[in-house]
Amino acid sequence: MKKNATTALILTTSMMLALMGCGTASTDTDSSSAASVAEDTKDKDNSDTESKASVDPATIAESSLEYKGEKFSPLEDLQSTLDKAGSVAELASGCPKEVGIDSGNFEYMYDVVNEEKDDAGLFIETRQENDDQGIWQISSSNPDVKTSTGIHPGSTEAEVTDAYGKPDRKDDEYNFSVYDFGNYCLTFSIENGKVTRITSENAMPITEDTLDNSNNEPKAPVDPATIAESSIEYKGKTFSPFEDLQASLDKADSVGKRSSDSPAQLAEGNPNYTYYYDVIDAQNSESGLSFSTTDDDNGKQIIMQVTSFDPSAKTTKGIHPGSTKDELFTAYGEQKPDELGFCSYDFETYGLLFKVANDKVIMIASETMNYLD
Repeated sequence: MKKNATTALILTTSMMLALMGCGTASTDTDSSSAASVAEDTKDKDNSDTESKASVDPATIAESSLEYKGEKFSPLEDLQSTLDKAGSVAELASGCPKEVGIDSGNFEYMYDVVNEEKDDAGLFIETRQENDDQGIWQISSSNPDVKTSTGIHPGSTEAEVTDAYGKPDRKDDEYNFSVYDFGNYCLTFSIENGKVTRITSENAMPITEDTLDNSNNEPKAPVDPATIAESSIEYKGKTFSPFEDLQASLDKADSVGKRSSDSPAQLAEGNPNYTYYYDVIDAQNSESGLSFSTTDDDNGKQIIMQVTSFDPSAKTTKGIHPGSTKDELFTAYGEQKPDELGFCSYDFETYGLLFKVANDKVIMIASETMNYLD
């Protein structure tokens, strides 16, 4: 299995590691929600199955986590995966639980050991895929769960290195190592030299139709108010993921210094790139400003995400690296940060992402949700 090139801190890495527990106490609201989501999932015609069938069986096998004799890959169909999980494990009451507010993303937790620590035999998180639900990531803290190379919670860090080589990215603050393989990535949380959690994540982009299928008319352009609300201000300029890439790069070039290795490609053959400006910490992909891009349906590069670690950068509500967690919650609403300290807020066409450490914001990002529609 050949490992691809180094990735930046964008969607396909720590952003997608939203590992909040489902809970074990059942309420009437949770029960009805779970029943509704489950019924909706079963009623779907699995229209995304054909596109996922294009992933070769070897890749699906390599991305799988084995649990109780069954293999689970984030590249497979959601409903068949849930059926398989239900045949060998117990779904926690209250699941599926929506992640965030009106995000359309849900989490399923099986064989719960410790809810507060997200300790479970199997954890499946979904994402919205063209009005349907697909798998985002599958993770586990159970020592009996293993990757295709036999790495499991309890394996040593040296064993991970022997199996996968040097990680594409390593976060010493949150103790995890990420390995990118194009269509998927593997993340290992490590404490005291041993693996505590393994995660397999679907890194395939969700394509959007250039036409609204209901009337075959082009999708409406993004209104100026949304562009303004989604913007991050940096050195007196505003940057929105909805704006034209070249115009944004020209604007960034006028106030910042582009790194010599920009654009950095996510992986060989992958259409995703990252442009870095005013680099703060190259090893951890921290910069004053960065743009993560992908191809649209016509092969044109577009912005997916605008990110900053610079305290002078701020959102329209004034939240910046250095803001307190309480200031963030006052501005955008209180929520439980995920295992890696991320809080995400969805606004239909765009989302805001904040990384929190020691009760302070250390990163802000704005991302377009168009490619997720």
